[in-house]
Amino acid sequence: MLKLEDEDTNEIYLTRFPSGEGKWQVSTDGGRDPRWSADGDRIYYRQGQDLMEVPVSGGASPSLGQPRKLFSWEAIGRGFDLTPDGERFAAVVDRGIRGSDDVETRLEIRNAGDGSVSEAWLREWVDPAIDSDTLISQLTMAGLEVDGWRDAAPALSGVVVADVVGVDNSPLAVKVCRKRGVRRCEVTTFARALSPGHGLGPPFDTVLMMGNNFGLVANERRCRWLLRRLRNLMPPTGRIVAQSTGWPRVCSTP
Repeated sequence: MLKLEDEDTNEIYLTRFPSGEGKWQVSTDGGRDPRWSADGDRIYYRQGQDLMEVPVSGGASPSLGQPRKLFSWEAIGRGFDLTPDGERFAAVVDRGIRGSDDVETRLEIRNAGDGSVSEAWLREWVDPAIDSDTLISQLTMAGLEVDGWRDAAPALSGVVVADVVGVDNSPLAVKVCRKRGVRRCEVTTFARALSPGHGLGPPFDTVLMMGNNFGLVANERRCRWLLRRLRNLMPPTGRIVAQSTGWPRVCSTP
């Protein structure tokens, strides 16, 4: 079993409990008020007004990672603790002039993790018409100091945004498509959607026909009519992806 021991050197060490055998240094530049994480794989401590985190692994023969600053927090100057679920930090802070009657004592809570806040989440609550740099500057000037910012993930590449149009003669199928994110989806027959003047949309790179589409064309003549109509909606490089169980022959347009 392990325990945390705060030495007179202001460094934090890990030792076995209750024997006191073994000694592993946790902090590297001073530290106070060490706390275990809820799952026992991290140690938190304060270094001035900085909240530090050290990963721990290895059980009775622990391996300690390098201390990492999570965030600066004025409230932890008097100590801190974790909520039972390990998801938040809690600290008591006094606001006002000490020794006077005008002092407000309150409990401050901060989320665990690295203390970061998503800009997208923030803009869900208040979305001023300013760019990110201006938003950071205004937050700092208002007293909510922003230490810095970073991209949550690398920029996406190779992403193609498609204009998707769904057609089905079943109202239920169209309803399901709309719930799954197909914005343009209408109840009509495929033949009517391909008729002149219907306004199905611009030329399509791909036509996807799922289900028994070709099995419903009845004969080869009808199949040729369908393929010619589809060709009119597509560029020369367009393609048709079809699935069918009721039409054993392959027909193509000249």
